[in-house]
Amino acid sequence: MKWKAVVIKSDRTIKVKEIDGYNELKRFIPGILQGVPFGETLDGDKTALLFCDEDGEDHSLPINIVATTIFQNVHPIGLDEQDMFVGTIVVIGTSNQGKDSHEQDVPDWFIDKIKFMMR
Repeated sequence: MKWKAVVIKSDRTIKVKEIDGYNELKRFIPGILQGVPFGETLDGDKTALLFCDEDGEDHSLPINIVATTIFQNVHPIGLDEQDMFVGTIVVIGTSNQGKDSHEQDVPDWFIDKIKFMMR
């Protein structure tokens, strides 16, 4: 399954790319994938899913200041203000349906927020 995703690298590059499932996602994040749901609808469902390397700090990956700044403004679930992202970050969309969630294209609101913040 292909998803439109936002790839944020620690060198400050941001690209919207089409990613063909988890195998291609692993090309961007070769370590253990950690998913962080964020962005809520009025009924509490999450609308986006951030992927990062769960062990990135242990592998001394560089701080991703762009991703950290963006997400400190979006307030993803499970992050404290002092948390920093390291390495490459990939964001896709998610759709909650009861207890199940289904991956999908990154939401337009997230792309718009990045464009606004990067002006």
